[in-house]
Amino acid sequence: MRTFVKSAIILALSAFASTSYGYVEGLNSGAVASSYLNRGNFKHYRIYTGNNDRVIVQLSSLTADLDLYVKKGSKPTFNSYNCRPYKSGTSAESCVINNAPRNSYVYVGVHAYQSGRYGVRATLSRSNNQGSDVRVRNVPFLSQRKAYNCKGRNYLCGFTSANMLSSFYYNTRPTISFTQDMAQSEVGNRCGRMSTSSQHAKSVRNMTNANAVSRFISWDELKRKIRNGTPVSVTLIYKELGKYRCSQWWTKGHSVVVVGFSESRGEWIINDPLCSSGYKRIPSHLFRRAVGKATNSSYYVDAVYIR
Repeated sequence: MRTFVKSAIILALSAFASTSYGYVEGLNSGAVASSYLNRGNFKHYRIYTGNNDRVIVQLSSLTADLDLYVKKGSKPTFNSYNCRPYKSGTSAESCVINNAPRNSYVYVGVHAYQSGRYGVRATLSRSNNQGSDVRVRNVPFLSQRKAYNCKGRNYLCGFTSANMLSSFYYNTRPTISFTQDMAQSEVGNRCGRMSTSSQHAKSVRNMTNANAVSRFISWDELKRKIRNGTPVSVTLIYKELGKYRCSQWWTKGHSVVVVGFSESRGEWIINDPLCSSGYKRIPSHLFRRAVGKATNSSYYVDAVYIR
């Protein structure tokens, strides 16, 4: 009911709202701009993309119900935007703009449904789609081997991979303590248990509010997501990677984050949480076989991603 009432009020305001909304304040990548808005006011920002094609915008530290609007190339309005999460209350909101225009502007709007304070941050990144590699740049890496009090072994690969996704989305550094918090919240054990992709996605939604989804996708869709700057966690049977494994003791189901691929070299590029560093290259035929063993299909990938 509250969402319906809020929508009705916004619709009424849009009938006479100005499309200029006055002064536009500049944002620096990664820096938080804090402000206060009276109810009904709309404040605009913009960030220059330069040679970047991906913009992550976060609205946080809310003391009242405020809403985020983002648009490529011009100021967003109530009726014109590329992204509007539109949550009620003081929940943080975020938008990811892929394929942003280079050497141009992405505009951010904050509207006060209620009077209150907030912080807004826009962060630039760039997907490297040049040469033989198609790679999502700046995907943070985290090793599950760093887990505390797990007696050397743990079952945190899925939650560690999900943590990498959410940290990339929010432009933060992943920590093993947060991974273990995710596992505790979902499976009741800080060292993890055998778990599913849907549980990993749910832990992201519950712990960060990011819209993580778990579904089977085709190999072509996986490539499209990488081209569009979206890393994807996938499930595979680890023993099928052979000498490309970073651990010999584990041979069963395992989650890794796909960050790129190379058509010419016949490789997939992954962040493997059982390794000590990221961006590991796996021959395509081995990777596809390992993923296919997990799904019992050569056509589909068991995937988790944030949209």
